Amino acid sequence: MRKEKYDRRCHELAEYLRKQRKGKKLAHPPKKLEKLGVDPFKGDSTNTQCFIQDCEIKLDYFRESLRKDWDKVILVIPLLQGPAKKWYQSIHP
Repeated sequence: MRKEKYDRRCHELAEYLRKQRKGKKLAHPPKKLEKLGVDPFKGDSTNTQCFIQDCEIKLDYFRESLRKDWDKVILVIPLLQGPAKKWYQSIHP
């Protein structure tokens, strides 16, 4: 009985590692982040550093969910308003 449990657990672990290496989705993938939860940035130069730090802290906290850089960009773009939004649209139409 004990050996059967051990063998089954070893088999499950080997399957988990095999799937992870192949890049398949795991049984419990990290939860997809919908909102960053940072105050919007309106282009005010006195608020720039605070906005950047807030974004970096949140992105670092959710780094398991945000493996690609584009996932991070998609979360930050909606936070841009006013002149900051116009600037972004001018470099990425």
